Amino acid sequence: MTLKIIIIKEGKPVQQVTMEQTRLTIGRRAQCDIPIKDPAVSGNHAEIEFVGNGYILRDLGSTNGVHVKGRQVKEYAIKGEDLITIGEHQLRIQMIDKSPLPSRHRLGLQAGKKRRKRLKFARRRSPIRLTGT
Repeated sequence: MTLKIIIIKEGKPVQQVTMEQTRLTIGRRAQCDIPIKDPAVSGNHAEIEFVGNGYILRDLGSTNGVHVKGRQVKEYAIKGEDLITIGEHQLRIQMIDKSPLPSRHRLGLQAGKKRRKRLKFARRRSPIRLTGT
């Protein structure tokens, strides 16, 4: 599952991010995956993490909190078309692809904990086979 995150300030889109990794950080620090220059945003304000078959939004102990649909949340299961407020910015979340990302944890449980077994399992379970022409 891939997320498209549109960062909005004063009603206008200012940035767009496509989340293809399993964890994304949001905050005022430049090291964050989504840096937001806003004094109401903490250095490490929040994170979005792929867990199981969906994404979880977590407040990382920020001063001003994280709000979804006007309500402050500590942890929230992203449902698709959500509007998240962090400081003076809104993040519009859109799910682009409904198919789940491969999870290392699930592959480890299904095929064993050794890397070689996981790779062998992943190749065998791959839905796409490429052949040379």
